[in-house]
Amino acid sequence: MGQYAPVAPPSILRRLATTGNLGTYHLLLAHDVAKNPKSYIDALYMHVAACSKMTIIMDNSVIELGYPVNKNIMMLARKAFPNSIIVLPDVIGNSSATLKLADAYVATVRNDPLLGPPYMAVPQGNNLKQFIDCARAQLQTSYRPSWWGIPRHAVSKLGTRHTLIYMLNNLDPSMKIHLLGFSDDIMDDITCTRRIEVSGIDSAVPIRLGMLHRVLELDPELPIPPRGEFWMQAQNLFSDQQMYQINANIRRFNQWIHAKTVHSAA
Repeated sequence: MGQYAPVAPPSILRRLATTGNLGTYHLLLAHDVAKNPKSYIDALYMHVAACSKMTIIMDNSVIELGYPVNKNIMMLARKAFPNSIIVLPDVIGNSSATLKLADAYVATVRNDPLLGPPYMAVPQGNNLKQFIDCARAQLQTSYRPSWWGIPRHAVSKLGTRHTLIYMLNNLDPSMKIHLLGFSDDIMDDITCTRRIEVSGIDSAVPIRLGMLHRVLELDPELPIPPRGEFWMQAQNLFSDQQMYQINANIRRFNQWIHAKTVHSAA
């Protein structure tokens, strides 16, 4: 059964630490960590006792930037969190380009211990065969990942991430599986995160909704708005009421992924 990783700037992570909702499972955006390493270190390591239990995934920021960060940016981020899991470069929906980028990246960092394993590979494709062929090829590479990252767009292509979880686990049961972001089907996100093969899922959605004073719902009447200026706004002053709703949304999602049944009641 997986854990939830809140995706947010250090200003919110610090507040989550004071309310007990920070947790020990995290996905950080490499491009932002590279710009603000000390802020992230201070936020995540506020509670020293939790440091040894931390799982930190260093994302390549492809969703935020439109392209994965280069090795220099990843190096700055990895210096801040040397034991983090590097998400290898990927191209959304393009398996062949993903394989080429990851191979080229590893070839350039092969002799740099700071950018070595552990690695998370992200199978890409537009249908099940492409996803699985990509995953099989990733297993044959010299860099040999120890984690799978299943992208959110797999739900729009396959209808669910359950199939990929099952098949990737069959390819190599020793590898851990992470779900990259909420999809447009929150029930699929919840049921997939509950699976024993899955380590966790990340998302900024509960936080973004909280910033808008909105409750995280299973069947929202209003669509979840685009990311917009959320990241910049979240780094500035925000109200106690917004923080209250952020914490409530995180608690609610954690209840959903750990409950036997799911309903919208708080």
